[in-house]
Amino acid sequence: MTQTAHRPKGRSPLLVRSEWPATARDWLPVVAIGAFVGVDIAIFSVAIGALLFSGPLAGGIGIAVTGAIITSLLASVALALFSQIRCNIGHVQDIGVAVLAQTLAVNVATQAIPEQARIATALVIVALATLASALLLWTTGRLGWGGIARYFPQSVLAGFLAGTGWLMAAGGVSVATGIAIADLFDRSSWSVAIALNAAPAVMFGVIVFLTLRWVTWKGALIAFIIAGIGGFHLLLWLLGVPLAQAQAIGWLSADAAELAAIPNLVQLAGQANWDVVTHALPSVATVALLTMIGTLLNTSALTAISTQDSDADHELRLTGLINLPLAAIGAAPGYSGITSSLMVLRAGVSQRGAGLIMALVMLFSLFNVAALVAVLPVFVTAGLIIYLGLDFLNDWLVRTRRSYSWAEWATVVIILLIVILAGFAQAIVAGLFLSSLIFAWSYASIPVLRRTGTLRDRSSTLARAPFEAAWLRAQGDSVEVIELQGFMFFGTADRVYDHVRRRIADASRPALSHLIVDFQSVVGLDAAAATQLIRVATAASQHGFTLILAGYPRNVLATLTRAAPYLLDGGGALNLPSLDEALELVEDALLAQAPMTARPTTSMLQRLAPDPADLPHLERLFASLPLEHHPRGTVIMPAGSVSDSLIFLEQGRVVVRAPSPTGEGPRLRSMSSGAILGDIGLALNARRSANVIAETDVDLRRLTLAQIARIEAEDPALGAALHRLQLRSLAEKIVFDERHASRIAPPAIRQTAKP
Repeated sequence: MTQTAHRPKGRSPLLVRSEWPATARDWLPVVAIGAFVGVDIAIFSVAIGALLFSGPLAGGIGIAVTGAIITSLLASVALALFSQIRCNIGHVQDIGVAVLAQTLAVNVATQAIPEQARIATALVIVALATLASALLLWTTGRLGWGGIARYFPQSVLAGFLAGTGWLMAAGGVSVATGIAIADLFDRSSWSVAIALNAAPAVMFGVIVFLTLRWVTWKGALIAFIIAGIGGFHLLLWLLGVPLAQAQAIGWLSADAAELAAIPNLVQLAGQANWDVVTHALPSVATVALLTMIGTLLNTSALTAISTQDSDADHELRLTGLINLPLAAIGAAPGYSGITSSLMVLRAGVSQRGAGLIMALVMLFSLFNVAALVAVLPVFVTAGLIIYLGLDFLNDWLVRTRRSYSWAEWATVVIILLIVILAGFAQAIVAGLFLSSLIFAWSYASIPVLRRTGTLRDRSSTLARAPFEAAWLRAQGDSVEVIELQGFMFFGTADRVYDHVRRRIADASRPALSHLIVDFQSVVGLDAAAATQLIRVATAASQHGFTLILAGYPRNVLATLTRAAPYLLDGGGALNLPSLDEALELVEDALLAQAPMTARPTTSMLQRLAPDPADLPHLERLFASLPLEHHPRGTVIMPAGSVSDSLIFLEQGRVVVRAPSPTGEGPRLRSMSSGAILGDIGLALNARRSANVIAETDVDLRRLTLAQIARIEAEDPALGAALHRLQLRSLAEKIVFDERHASRIAPPAIRQTAKP
């Protein structure tokens, strides 16, 4: 299987020679599989026409078959030339037609109007359905909504497809008996003679279905059809029954020669009953929706199976344009066919051309519609439709039971029952309702509390002195940190308030002094969620703790501005851009409460020296290093620069930020007086991966690589003390990074500062 050839943007596939067979020998398999698929689709088109115009509408079967063949002809040519999937075979489709057949049977066939008016009304409804499909397909592709199908619950789609299978199976029985689909359950519509006419069709459909479940030969279906046609006509010859008598009995379709032509839709529109047409508009919209879903599903499946790149929006626009002229002749909608396309692919044909060969077969069939309709026994046509319906029911009702949960499969069954008892339009409404319930249930089952904790196990990226870190750990239980996720709505937002309420009531823990709520992983919230946050703010006011809201995205901010301005005007809560800044603010507030006796009086060197014996050596080193002063905003160490020095920060604070081409990158760490900078870069002998910027005015001392090398050569004791100092600094940073790794970002993307 060859991969898709590179195609420059905007270039027509007609100009890409490598996509077409190069020699006559290369064309042989293309012609063979194209002809094979063409025969299959020609017979399928007759079945589709019979399904649409069955029972009281049977007089229009020739027009319906003509339209189905033209749909397959135009779709096969257009997709063969312009689809980005080279094996894409287009033809008239059964999903929308099954809904149309039910609509015509219920709304048109039962009308007490002349036959010509019934046929005209039916054709107008079909034309509107195809037009609506064309406009919806093209508009969806034009707006770039080609990925919309993936957001529709699979169980709901399965329910629609199972419902389609039922309509096709029932439609096959309707074709065999002449009874409208709506009257199939009416006992008065049946008789022994009608049941005997239906029995061969049902048997044929069931036998084909059961056989093809075990037989993998690609030509098995056509072989069954040819055997059925040949056996029937042989039986007529042996019994001496003329064709006219077989037509009168109902074994063959009536002569469709007069109606086997392209209709004048403008003329027929004047004969149509427009009250009936208006009543059928919901079904028209249903057909358009199913056509779009079918196009997206088939195109996505072909793209995955063939490994040929395609743009769903391009395929939607192309399919919409294909259906536009079809609406003008009252033909049923068509789009990419998954089964026929896979036949081409599995035959080893990966180049274009099969669709054009199929189109030649369809062109031949177009000029012989009357003969096609007349030669096919009703039981074969009806049995083929019944087989397709059973196949759909097996795929989307029976087989899904093994792969779906009970709730998902129940959705399939519910939609199928609604299709059977009420109709497809009602099933669409129910499906949308079930989709909303599934969406709400799915989001409600996702824990909105992504993570909760206290300041004991959570801290800002500001590296604190040991005594500060110890004080914060001791006081950390008075600070609650809640990190939220997902979409917050009425079904999930109350969990935030419940958590806060339980924390307030927990007498085993210190009284709450600060509550931080982080929205960084929240994708959205509604007004009900904002109301729950107001309840949290009210609890904060009543129980004397500070509420801090941090890190909400723009859409969350917009909702809070509309629904809960009290939280943003400074009266209900403090608002900070990020969780890290909120943690730092709380840490500063807690440290401000630390008693003076808890603050150490040791110098920077006394704190840093791993061994008291190293202190005299380090003091001598520091005395020899000049003191540098840098104002706020100075880039102390730019990202990408060579790691050529060790820096000791005596006063002030610096921030380590990831490089960003658009401006200031995210904060990775902050360090204050007593920090050592540049030790990681020196240890790795690598360029600096982050910017170190003075957050305040800073005083620092710099020790260069050249000076370190001279110390190691001339003063081994000082060199050893310096190495121990670097090891301690590196160890402290490792511990700091491990503590923050799970909060800063996933391991695969977390950035480690190398100042």
